[in-house]
Amino acid sequence: MPLLARLLQTTWFIGCDIWLGLTLILHCAGTIWSYFTCGPRRPTWDLKVALIHTFIHHSFTSSLKVGIHYARRNQRDLAVSPRVGINYPINPWTLEESEVRAIPGLVKALEPISQLLRPTTTNSFKKASSAPTNVAFEDHILPAEWVVHREVQGRMAARMTTHKHQSNANSLGHLGPLFPAEPIMLYLHGGGFVMGGFGGHRPLICELSKQIGRHIFTIDYRLAPEHRFPCALVDVIYTYLKLVATPTQGGLGFNADRIILAGDSAGGTLIVTTMLFLRDHNLPLPQGVILLSPWLDLTCTTPSWTQHIPFDFLGPVFITDPLFNPALSYASPDASYVGHLPYITHPYVSPLTPMPTTTTTTPTDPPTSFHNLPPILIQGDEPNKWQTISYGSPIA
Repeated sequence: MPLLARLLQTTWFIGCDIWLGLTLILHCAGTIWSYFTCGPRRPTWDLKVALIHTFIHHSFTSSLKVGIHYARRNQRDLAVSPRVGINYPINPWTLEESEVRAIPGLVKALEPISQLLRPTTTNSFKKASSAPTNVAFEDHILPAEWVVHREVQGRMAARMTTHKHQSNANSLGHLGPLFPAEPIMLYLHGGGFVMGGFGGHRPLICELSKQIGRHIFTIDYRLAPEHRFPCALVDVIYTYLKLVATPTQGGLGFNADRIILAGDSAGGTLIVTTMLFLRDHNLPLPQGVILLSPWLDLTCTTPSWTQHIPFDFLGPVFITDPLFNPALSYASPDASYVGHLPYITHPYVSPLTPMPTTTTTTPTDPPTSFHNLPPILIQGDEPNKWQTISYGSPIA
């Protein structure tokens, strides 16, 4: 970027920082006044929760309104205290197109969508793009790391000292070896498909490691709008299959029935769509799934989107402003957000919306139900809502 353009962008961002800071103070002051004069928005909310709601709602919506580059600039990598846990980055994987295309059913199911949704532009800061039609399958680097709580690592080290078959373990560098039968978790961060990374989720992942007693593997999948659907899904499918592939096949050799998949928000979407793909193509399914407030309806048409506007961290702008909705960056072929969304209801994009039977350009044999999936634990604010969804899979 030329020096003058960089200087102008930096000046613009500083101005946005000042504006966001001042308006945030005003919003928080209004929240405090409303709390003590009118009471909390929900009976279970104390002042702390009300202020957290205001902070996240204002920061998230305002920063993304400025632009994706600005929102990403404000992301922070959060370190795990060495006394609490360990995060160990592995050498980034290089996903080669030949490996990706070798995954059973992947090209047949996703390439038609990849060609239709290839980027024509990326965002307001970068107008032109000459991305190839097979951008979802092209060679690229995939950052990844292991995260483990100290208590879990201590128990693992004690077992390793007494185990007689350490030669069968996978070496994880500073974390030591893990056996193929060792239970692990694959965790995917949220961020609306357009922002986020495992760096900002390390404290959460470390706490999950403590609660479930497992090492956790996490990746930085490709983000929209530079990389539209199915790029992120391809990254997740590849990662899971590499975890369960044998060492002779170039994988890590973990047992699929000892792996839990987990994710929050958009990460939860990718977890569910990955399970659907695995089931539909007779690939090994994981032991179970944990979803933290998953975004399963990218059409934003389920009743909860309008019923809970006063309490939602995202707010109505998320579904009413076409320049803001990340689903358009993820599943639209045109970054100007004027184009149509031909695949927004495909279950590999939005798992909770039905597949139109009249669509003629969809991949062959799309998934039609949530039957024959591993047990699913969903944590969110609407426990009764999940009981009304016909998953056909055990829901807790």
